[in-house]
Amino acid sequence: MVQQSSPPLRSFKIDSGYYLTSMQLLDILSWMPSLTNLSINVISAIFHEGFLAQLTYIPGSSSPTYTSEKSISSVLLPHLKSLEININFETNVEEFIPDTDTIMTMLESRIAHSVHENHDNSLVDKLSHLTVLIPYFRDQSERVWAEGFRTTLKKHLQKYMNQGFTCTVTLGEESL
Repeated sequence: MVQQSSPPLRSFKIDSGYYLTSMQLLDILSWMPSLTNLSINVISAIFHEGFLAQLTYIPGSSSPTYTSEKSISSVLLPHLKSLEININFETNVEEFIPDTDTIMTMLESRIAHSVHENHDNSLVDKLSHLTVLIPYFRDQSERVWAEGFRTTLKKHLQKYMNQGFTCTVTLGEESL
């Protein structure tokens, strides 16, 4: 049904809960190359299963980060402009805390590409907005990671925010 959408689907919101793997999410999104707005509610393990690598744009790369017979682009969701991620932590928090470097690499690849002369704007649109929601924490290590992540985002993305990129990080409370 998604592939038959006319006009093409531009916005999509998905709540994966605990039942959707990274590969399943990637397969669903691969049918939506025209998507400009994505809102996902995921468990943090999704970030360890290659999802962010598939969203990463590498200009001039001879090996694309994303390959699919469903898409002509070498990056998943080439027209993505707004991304909202709601991160839900699961058990074994130390094992599943998202890797900040991987997240930053993906973000900078999607917002900084316009400054690179070898970038073809017809291949990937510039990400203009990011929202990260972390609604609750079960323990202090999750909160420490989230606060450090928010600080890292602000530090690394400040130069892009001065150029119009918007970023919001909302942290919730510890759950009982």
